[in-house]
Amino acid sequence: MVQATREPEDEAEKDTPESTIFKAVEALLKGIEVQLPAPHAFRDKDEHDRDRVRVRWWDNAARDYRRACNAARCRHRPSSES
Repeated sequence: MVQATREPEDEAEKDTPESTIFKAVEALLKGIEVQLPAPHAFRDKDEHDRDRVRVRWWDNAARDYRRACNAARCRHRPSSES
């Protein structure tokens, strides 16, 4: 039997396509992580550029990525094409 409570050891293991109970619980509690459509991105609180966000799947009022984003402070990063 697969150990259900073991957290994946590294990012590569977390990004595997196979389902695990850990991934299901993480998505349920933290929100699902989705790729933003190009060229959209933002800077997180630590000034890292991000093009993926966790969204509040349970929030029916969130009609766009900005409102659905789970990040506390998502600041828009202008596209390099401007």
